[in-house]
Amino acid sequence: DTKYGKYDGRTVLTAADDAAQQHLGGKWQIPSSSDWYELYTQCSWGWTTINGIKGYKICGIKEGYRDNYIFIPAAGIWTNKKPDLSETTDTSWGNYWSNELHHNALTCECGITIEFTKNTIKISDIEGRYKGLPIRAVLRK
Repeated sequence: DTKYGKYDGRTVLTAADDAAQQHLGGKWQIPSSSDWYELYTQCSWGWTTINGIKGYKICGIKEGYRDNYIFIPAAGIWTNKKPDLSETTDTSWGNYWSNELHHNALTCECGITIEFTKNTIKISDIEGRYKGLPIRAVLRK
């Protein structure tokens, strides 16, 4: 047992625990760390503002995908039902969940994320899965 309840030994969310699957249904899910890594390495990332919101416009660079993009807002982090800017001094910051625990986690407290500011992008982990990070659902084919 941990402070979050009984630890089941899983390192990847099941469909029952996946917020994207539960809210959107079908083949929607929270991205894996591999999905985030693929976006990080196989797409171009451009810092921009869309409708007054800062974030990254992520564009495909492969033939046939160059006109496609997604936008991930710099949504920060929430704790205790309010934005927590103490996590960073840069308010242009984002951190999105993957569907996986950190592989070195001895408890269920560290989740893998993609973290970014306008100057950095990295696959990371964050302790405290109770923190309110956004998710960016993906559709599996």
